[in-house]
Amino acid sequence: SHRQLLGLSEEPGVPPLYGRLFDTNGAAIVDGQRIVSALRHFRLVHESPLTLPRRGQERPAMRVFERVRGALLTGSCVDGLVQVKTPITTDQGNTFDYVDAQPCADGQFALRFPYAGVVLVKGPGSAPSPLTVREEDVMGGQTVPVP
Repeated sequence: SHRQLLGLSEEPGVPPLYGRLFDTNGAAIVDGQRIVSALRHFRLVHESPLTLPRRGQERPAMRVFERVRGALLTGSCVDGLVQVKTPITTDQGNTFDYVDAQPCADGQFALRFPYAGVVLVKGPGSAPSPLTVREEDVMGGQTVPVP
C-alpha cells in the first residue's frame, strides 16, 4: 500500500520510516514492555559533516542508508526478551549503539541484523555473550547461530 511505501506505520505512536532512520539510526525502540523492532534491513553508510538542529540536538543534515539482507541471528532462549547490541562508528566519527530486541517465542529467537562486527547477545537473566557477525553474513543473509 502507499502507507508502506512512505514508511507510515499503522500502529499508533510509531514514528514513520524517515523519523526512525534519522532519529534512531533504525535501531529498536524499547519502552517498557512495548517493542518496536529495528529496521533490520537498513544500515547507515554515510552522514554529512554539516549539522542542523533537530529535536533539540545537532544532527547530521543528511544520512544515507543502504538496504542489506541482514545476518539471521538464531538461538535458543527462555521466556523474556532477547537483546542484541553493537557499537557503530560513522564515517564522520559519531558513535551510537545499534540495538534490537525480540521476545523469546517457544524457546527460540531469530532476528535480522544489518551490521557486521562483534554483537553482544543477551537473554533474560544472562550475561551478554559476544558473537562475531561477518560482512558476508550480512550481505548474504546468512544464518549465524548464537551458542
